[in-house]
Amino acid sequence: DVTKRTILSDIARIYDPLGLVGPVTIKCKIFIQDLWKLNINWDEPLPTEIHRAWQEFRQQLPALHDLQIPRHALCRNISQTELHGFCDVSERGYGACYLYK
Repeated sequence: DVTKRTILSDIARIYDPLGLVGPVTIKCKIFIQDLWKLNINWDEPLPTEIHRAWQEFRQQLPALHDLQIPRHALCRNISQTELHGFCDVSERGYGACYLYK
């Protein structure tokens, strides 16, 4: 059975120290928030609709293993650099990023 405990265990396996898969982790966090709002206990089976939604999302998680993001940040002959910061917030989450140009 899928429970809040097994979902949190699945989410904890996502290792993202740099926040590069933030769009995925925010969905996970929102999902856990929804389970808390429904007062679902740790080992209680999930309602059918929530169980189905989690299974659909979970099937996509293995694609993260194939994700590759180039990290080259140094350029030769730099005469000027800029740092741009962006952020946004909603009732369910927030995000921020910086662009080094």
